[in-house]
Amino acid sequence: MAEMTGQKSWAFLAQNDLGEGEAPLALIFDCDGTLLNSLPVYERAWRATWGELGYSMDHSWYQPRSGFSEDNLISAFEEKIGKKVDHTAISEKIRTHYLANIQHVVEITPIADIARNAYGFFPMAVASCAPRALLVEGLKMVGLFDLFNVVLSVDDIGIPKPAPDIFLKAAEILGVKPEKCLVFEDSVTGFEAAERANMPVIDVVPMVSGNMKD
Repeated sequence: MAEMTGQKSWAFLAQNDLGEGEAPLALIFDCDGTLLNSLPVYERAWRATWGELGYSMDHSWYQPRSGFSEDNLISAFEEKIGKKVDHTAISEKIRTHYLANIQHVVEITPIADIARNAYGFFPMAVASCAPRALLVEGLKMVGLFDLFNVVLSVDDIGIPKPAPDIFLKAAEILGVKPEKCLVFEDSVTGFEAAERANMPVIDVVPMVSGNMKD
């Protein structure tokens, strides 16, 4: 592992190895809530969309489900309201609202700095439940997209977290065994997906809490 003195984020990475002093061979990052402070923008998009249909969505309901894929979150809301809706139409509205306000999305610097400092030393991937168009647009806007060897979205895999498929596909493309990959995540669904993929996972929430703004 290359030495980068004076970099707090690199020191954090160095202190979170795979156990028994073994360094990871690849890094895999979630995006929303991990690399990007995008969840408040998503939440406003969801609220606006449901509001147009005459429903309200509370923060207390959304927050524990913020790591869900669009389709899974819509299904959860259907259960809440006791009514079926058009998933495709809802997704289109959500994405329109999100892209109209994407300028409010910013990087989460402690985690973004880990990726920057590791660039060129580790193969790296993004594995996210976000739609591909929104994922790529957000990463490009903040200047992080080119750091990664591969960027995977739920659209590329078809099966959202907590299934392990997206993490396993990222490891396959990177050419690294799953157990040699270190995952950075912020959500319960992401933690479960990493564990099911047999990948060690870092909970970034303690690192990013001071960098998250509504």
